Amino acid sequence: MTSFFRSIRWAGKNFFRQFGLSFITIIIVSLSLFSLTLLLNLKFVVEIVIKNFQERVDINIYLKPKISEQELTNFRDNLVNLPQTKEVVYISPDEALKEFKEKHKKDELILKSLEVLKENPLGGVLVVRAKSIEDYPIILETINNPHYDKIIQERDFREHQKIISLVKNISKKISLAGLVIVTIFTLIAVVAIFNSIRLTIYSREEEIKIMRLVGATEGFTRAPFIIESIFYSFGAWLINLGLFLFIFKFASPHLNKFLETEKDLFLIYQKEIIYLFLGILVFAIFLAIVSSSLAVRRYIKT
Repeated sequence: MTSFFRSIRWAGKNFFRQFGLSFITIIIVSLSLFSLTLLLNLKFVVEIVIKNFQERVDINIYLKPKISEQELTNFRDNLVNLPQTKEVVYISPDEALKEFKEKHKKDELILKSLEVLKENPLGGVLVVRAKSIEDYPIILETINNPHYDKIIQERDFREHQKIISLVKNISKKISLAGLVIVTIFTLIAVVAIFNSIRLTIYSREEEIKIMRLVGATEGFTRAPFIIESIFYSFGAWLINLGLFLFIFKFASPHLNKFLETEKDLFLIYQKEIIYLFLGILVFAIFLAIVSSSLAVRRYIKT
């Protein structure tokens, strides 16, 4: 335990002795962590957008005006009994006509045309919502059964499919571009930490030789350099965290408005965000240990 604290103290001295080099290394590692944070948060926002949109997606089935109560009940029951179905709402012809008039209340020509007609020209509407977006194709297979053509006038779902596909394609492109950027900055961070530790080893070459002569173990000789690299990553992580919180503070109101939510996203997804940054911290430490271990293994002669 004493050796461990000595290693930390020596690592701290090395860190502050060459503070200029330490600062530059921290900034480079920060760029790597920031690119990773940005990628994960963009994916996070896209997932929220898709989730919010999925909650509003439904299939509107416009029924023909004159269908029997038995036909309607059988059709609705078949949809309700599907494992993929979350909810089926029936809008009666009278309610459908009321909504239609409200929607076109400023169009006098349409309203006058309805007054001329003695009967309600609209049929009922079934609004079907699935448990997940992947369940809609299965529900559509049931709806598109030729057996129901005699009671169905129109189906409305294609536009939803196009929008969901568009959002998912954008998400894939963001992920691919982000992965390339993160990989580039990660490699740069590894090189930066590697070179920083290498320069530190060169500058303290005489001290290392003396330590080995007086009986210092291999682990004690190498540990301070690995701990020093962890200081780099932890400092970079703190900068990244502060920068994210600063950006999130000003972007949050606009993001809430874009996603049409009144609650603060940070409060809603607080647990996920905490886990995200803990994961990034683990990644940063892993990056430091790997980089410094490579440098130590190569430049400290045993």
